[in-house]
Amino acid sequence: MHEDVKNAFIWTFGKLNLQSKRELLMAPNPHVMDLKDSFRVSKRVCMEIEAGAKIIFGPSSTTSSSQVQAITNVLGIPHIQFHQDADDVTASISGPTLLPGKHHMTLNLFPSNRKMNQAHRDLVEILEWTSYTVIYDSFDGLIRLQDVLLSTVREDVEVIIRELDKDPKQYGKMFKAMKDSAEYKLIIDCDVSKIETFLSKDLSLVNLDTFRATGANITAFSIVSKDNPLVMRLLGEWKYELFKTESNLSPLSKNKNFVSTEVALMYDAVQVFDRALGNLRKAINVDFDRKLHCNRTDTTWDDGTSLLNYMKTIEFPGMTGKVHFGDFGLRDHFDLDILKLGQEGLEKIGVWTSIGLSAKQRINITKTHVEPVILLANRRLRVVTKTVWRPSSLFACKTQHTFYKVK
Repeated sequence: MHEDVKNAFIWTFGKLNLQSKRELLMAPNPHVMDLKDSFRVSKRVCMEIEAGAKIIFGPSSTTSSSQVQAITNVLGIPHIQFHQDADDVTASISGPTLLPGKHHMTLNLFPSNRKMNQAHRDLVEILEWTSYTVIYDSFDGLIRLQDVLLSTVREDVEVIIRELDKDPKQYGKMFKAMKDSAEYKLIIDCDVSKIETFLSKDLSLVNLDTFRATGANITAFSIVSKDNPLVMRLLGEWKYELFKTESNLSPLSKNKNFVSTEVALMYDAVQVFDRALGNLRKAINVDFDRKLHCNRTDTTWDDGTSLLNYMKTIEFPGMTGKVHFGDFGLRDHFDLDILKLGQEGLEKIGVWTSIGLSAKQRINITKTHVEPVILLANRRLRVVTKTVWRPSSLFACKTQHTFYKVK
């Protein structure tokens, strides 16, 4: 999936460079790397910065991202990331507080973990579940669902926790165990690419007559709304791009008819940077010539902090809805579509919003009935899912004199 995100990075900058009366053109320079190798990632980041890069996008690995944060902090280079941040996890437990200077040059487009936790908890509350099973495929998954897990402090709530096996062939054993224990309400946190395989094992690999007879009532969150005009317009452009050129740079995958969350986040991230840079250049003469070196911590980009501060003030309607950052630089104001599986696929039945004092205020169910794939009997299997992005990519962007347009 990282190829789609890389294409979104290149395509979005290319589109911006084609704008009329544009004085500054930018050269996106993506790198796909093994993010488990933090040393090589750090070395690549230093090479890009020393070559003139003035902003870093990514990577997606928490470990590697920490290394990038350390470098960008010291050199004053803005850093945009798109995944759950370890410090955001701490903030979700103790409140929205971050350690001063911890990663002051980083801006995260990924929704605040504290608010995502709240969305999961609200939906479980609205569904009035008193017993359910949490299935996760990584430790991060447990962190993302901590509010749901903390519901176990209530005596009337029972939660069973299961880890998803790395081998899909083993899914059947887990479903058999759940059938034997009468576990029919599931909350699944795993890579979106595993969902289809996981559910197909549920309905076909094992003779789970109860699941088959009652049907799967699947509920999901999505931050990319099909009601968003920008999403529909870009979807049309990218479909055309998919078949227009031999060197395909469409952010859409072949045979796919939807925009992935990670692609939408990348598009919005580039827009945040471009809009902020435009505003900054109206206020000051930005010094793009400043030479920086990782082995010389006495050199920093003075305009970097100003650029990041401008990025934090940017607000616009993006592919992932309204892009807005709170007082702590976290994205804690956003909406999520609530989707339910019907005959025509996932259908929107409501919206969760981050604003509101209670679950009933934050969740607005606009469609109370969606015809299920299989008629429901006495029991129901509900699956609450959420998209998680883990591409192995590092993105960098740099500006050079050779890309200035002469009037």
